[in-house]
Amino acid sequence: MLLKRGFLVSKKVFDIVIDASVARSAGETIHPISKSCRDFLEDFRSSKNILVMSKTIFAEWKKHQSRFSSTWRNNIIASKRLKVIDDIEYEQIRTTIDKYAPNDKAKDAILKDVHLVEAAIQTDEIIISCDNKMRVLLYNLTSKCGDLKNIVWVNPVNPYESASEWIQNGCPKDQERKLLHFMDSVAATSQRDHE
Repeated sequence: MLLKRGFLVSKKVFDIVIDASVARSAGETIHPISKSCRDFLEDFRSSKNILVMSKTIFAEWKKHQSRFSSTWRNNIIASKRLKVIDDIEYEQIRTTIDKYAPNDKAKDAILKDVHLVEAAIQTDEIIISCDNKMRVLLYNLTSKCGDLKNIVWVNPVNPYESASEWIQNGCPKDQERKLLHFMDSVAATSQRDHE
């Protein structure tokens, strides 16, 4: 562990999937969502972590990215911190979604973004996304599919998640960040907010 800017920093480098929702939101405005996503991407750039992209993720970024995110991504590529992986479908996950999604609308929503999970499983099981609806839908499937349980999901827009601090601290895989424990962490945060 090293001390950097007042944070203990792990020497480990992680392969991290960043959803296009972050790329879209990280603009150059002072809006809190834009600023949170932009700050997170800047902190990612200051780390040594690797950006993971499959062809599907890359296409989503190109379609939705802000000008800031495009420049940021090009900087990551230039610094050789992009890991390109194949789009691999995990049958167990897709079967679980098909069988246990609460309805067709939820199933379609999960299948639209399941490539993020499949990319994370191929790497270090970390997803950065602003999509809390997807996170809740996946949480509801963790009891049916073991592959989902240990996925670390961080939303840079939620202030209580302290995403920038998390990446500066070396991306610890805390239990409360894993999909399996997501609702536990929401309940604990809610209780703290009401005390």
